[in-house]
Amino acid sequence: MIYVYLDDIRKPNYGCIQFHTVNDAMRYIRCMYRMGNTDFYLDLDNDAGDYANQGGDYINILKNLESMRHSGYIKHMNVDVHIHSMNVVAVQNMRAIIKANHTWMKEV
Repeated sequence: MIYVYLDDIRKPNYGCIQFHTVNDAMRYIRCMYRMGNTDFYLDLDNDAGDYANQGGDYINILKNLESMRHSGYIKHMNVDVHIHSMNVVAVQNMRAIIKANHTWMKEV
């Protein structure tokens, strides 16, 4: 399982790789996928703050993965998502993406 943590301010409480930008996290996820890793745990905030100019807010991780799956780039991937955002609307939007992709993406 590959653990990825995205937040512009907070630090993770456990051993995982932290990213501040969507672009950096997506590069890493694509690299790990090409190396044969198919199980990912994403711990996501929503607001990327000062880092939003490098891929947008963190919901874009889910949108990018969804697009990659629908385009055929991702053949098999299991994604567990923990949302640690306090933005109620953003959380609902993230959950909608997870629900739409429930066969390979779930909230934990």
